[in-house]
Amino acid sequence: MFRALMEARSSPFGLYGLEISRQTGVGPGTLYPLLERLESGGLVEGSWEANDPGALGRPRRLYYRLTGLGVTEATDVLNEVLSRVAPKGWILRPGWSQ
Repeated sequence: MFRALMEARSSPFGLYGLEISRQTGVGPGTLYPLLERLESGGLVEGSWEANDPGALGRPRRLYYRLTGLGVTEATDVLNEVLSRVAPKGWILRPGWSQ
């Protein structure tokens, strides 16, 4: 999930829950409680889209973005994973983007 959110940093809105679920394969029953915990921990912030649901023809979406602290933590987590699976010496820099 951190990788998807890191890659979405250039997006003006971030990712909404269903996008995260599709990209990561994490089901909604696991994803939304996790996002809530990350948000209450200050790693992720959620914001509702401003558009009128009637005009959209669908419910409003809650978009998630990493906070500054979230970027730091995500970089650390992804570096830990890379240290286990990537060639020696590969690291991500803070603010990494694909």
